[in-house]
Amino acid sequence: MVTQLVLLTRRSDMSFEQFSTYWKNVHAPIGGKMPEVIKYVQYHGGVAPANGAPAYDGVALLQFADMGALQRSWGSPEGQATAADIPNFLDGSKIVMLFNEEHQVV
Repeated sequence: MVTQLVLLTRRSDMSFEQFSTYWKNVHAPIGGKMPEVIKYVQYHGGVAPANGAPAYDGVALLQFADMGALQRSWGSPEGQATAADIPNFLDGSKIVMLFNEEHQVV
């Protein structure tokens, strides 16, 4: 199992509420059509560090059977449509992606 974690920062011209609404109601239905996705979860909001504002506005979690499935999914027409929607609500220069192989402990 491969998990893709994406740390998201909204566009500077959007409020958190606008970002959250767009991500949940517009982007999620687009991304939800990507093939081979086992799980897609949105975490809205970020944890604020001691010095103030959160470093990000949300986290997306996507799970795939393996890295090949991840690559095929993002390379599909549905994956390309998902990627094309990113500029509509995210600051693309601040996206952080983490790819992890799962090792369940409990």
